[in-house]
Amino acid sequence: MQSLSRSAARYVSKLSNKIRRHTNAFSLNGKLSGAQGRILHFILAQTDDIFQKDIEEEYSLRPSSATEILKKMEQNGLIHREPTSYDGRLKKIIPSEKAIHYQKQVITDLTRSPNWYFSTFSILIRNRFNWSCGSIFNSTNCR
Repeated sequence: MQSLSRSAARYVSKLSNKIRRHTNAFSLNGKLSGAQGRILHFILAQTDDIFQKDIEEEYSLRPSSATEILKKMEQNGLIHREPTSYDGRLKKIIPSEKAIHYQKQVITDLTRSPNWYFSTFSILIRNRFNWSCGSIFNSTNCR
């Protein structure tokens, strides 16, 4: 019989995959990746200057991963980077007009997602509970 921790880890992995697939599916009909949509939402929600380091910290990304995503967003015309007046090495991330045009759709998609996450998570919890009850029942001598 599988250990409970290995089985639970499998369910967490499955849930993670489902969430990632769902997030990628609502990416403005293929115009953005799920990661780009989440990052775009984060950028558009900021009132202060935003830098790559802020995105790395918000999403627990390695610098190379953040660089890759931001480069693609820049190539797609969603953002541009502008040096700060106080340090030429620091580049502010500024949303483009195209990004601002997508803002409403990105927010709609991201705010719709919690209901999907809740229902998916509930199904997984229910299945896990039923499996656990069956395992406990089958392992006892109370037949």
